[in-house]
Amino acid sequence: MGKTLFLLVISGTDTIKHQGISAAGANHEMLPYTAALDAEFIYHGHTKTLDKLPMSPSGIVSPALISKACLNLLGIDILIVDSGAHIKPQCPYISIREQPSGDISTGQALTYDEVVELYQAGKIFTETIKDYNKLIIAECVVGGTTTALALLEALGYKCSRMLSSSFPEGNHNLKEKLVRQGLNLAKISDDPLTAVSAMGDPMQVFVAGLAQNCLENGIQVTLAGGTQMIAVTALINKLNTEHSATSGVKIITTPWIVNDKSARFADLHQLCCPSIEVQYPDTKTLRNNTLLNEQISLLSDNELTLNLILDRYEEGHVKEGVGLGSLLNLFQNCPERGMRASRTRSLLYINEQSEKRA
Repeated sequence: MGKTLFLLVISGTDTIKHQGISAAGANHEMLPYTAALDAEFIYHGHTKTLDKLPMSPSGIVSPALISKACLNLLGIDILIVDSGAHIKPQCPYISIREQPSGDISTGQALTYDEVVELYQAGKIFTETIKDYNKLIIAECVVGGTTTALALLEALGYKCSRMLSSSFPEGNHNLKEKLVRQGLNLAKISDDPLTAVSAMGDPMQVFVAGLAQNCLENGIQVTLAGGTQMIAVTALINKLNTEHSATSGVKIITTPWIVNDKSARFADLHQLCCPSIEVQYPDTKTLRNNTLLNEQISLLSDNELTLNLILDRYEEGHVKEGVGLGSLLNLFQNCPERGMRASRTRSLLYINEQSEKRA
């Protein structure tokens, strides 16, 4: 079976100063707290910096709630890494970087030296997790789908309106405005790290270095997320043009990302990393008492029952974060629950079948 580690990488970008950039907080002033609160909840099962989990402006709870319920039921080891969160969590964590990255609209989110340092830190970090042969890498970066779009565009991918958002309807106009402003000011060469320096965030390049080195050292890697992990995968491939450095990696996300009507995830996948399998759970099987009871034990709020949360996610709110899709998928396929791996939906498999039918 092997030993699995859930690694949550939190980070920050000053791009969140723009109103309407993210729904990962009850209001704009709460956005800097989200990463710390999610990390605290994943580690402790409760928050410390403030008295409750992050909520969207519509009152939808952070995916950290269900992610933690899954982690408790699965008994997986947890490690928190901070690569530049605005506010530091009150739980044990490993610090890779203190400060958040800058606003991508300036065209210089990070210095080139900082990017190189983060990339090397990711590679070196493999030594810290050498006792594990399976790694689930999750993220919490408020504004991260905007920096994902910015990085992909800086790397040369034309992916306008393909990326999801924490808002049901997306916030494409604002994202694209900021990206255009940044690209007009940026100095980007053939070196992919200059794209990160201009338009990225610290999580992306740290995870790219970590995932690449883990794969080279025989550690199975799951990138737990949607559009942000597509951007990480694209970065790895751009940094390693002579061979497929992402061979063996999986991206696992939620069906709400894959089926997001305000985005074009399948097109994004085919454009940026078509050879990488993207999986997502069949959430219809997850409305069960085991997960419900664990969620209630963590947050006994009658207005935030599991079914209601899943309903709101299906409506397009929040959709993903803190490894939600990957952990739901793993819980669903846990042998102790008698679930079959065939419950997992594979986007790569669907695409292959579509090609055969064509």
